[in-house]
Amino acid sequence: MKVYVPSQLHSYTGKVKSVEAAGATLDEALRDLDRRYPGLRFRIINEQDRVRDHIRIFVNGEQTCDIAMPLQPKDEVQIVGALSGGSEISTDSQMTVYVLAKRMAGGLRPLVTTALLS
Repeated sequence: MKVYVPSQLHSYTGKVKSVEAAGATLDEALRDLDRRYPGLRFRIINEQDRVRDHIRIFVNGEQTCDIAMPLQPKDEVQIVGALSGGSEISTDSQMTVYVLAKRMAGGLRPLVTTALLS
């Protein structure tokens, strides 16, 4: 299956934006990637085997936190990392933006955009 890796993790994949993975579940696919790109899984999954708070995972465009989710070889997995900042909003706030881009003919088009203020 194809896995899209966020730019924050490109240092693990040699600056490659998408990679192939194998596995019957999301966890198996992430472990497969970790064998080829050591340390990658730890940046996505925490010590309690949960998706880290600043990461979102989408399988075929649907968000999931279930690493036991079954996968098919033709599935597409997007790993999305949070971007944060706050100087333009206020010195006390932080804005976190999640953007998921879906590959479309002729380029990328935004599919999901969510802003959270804390």
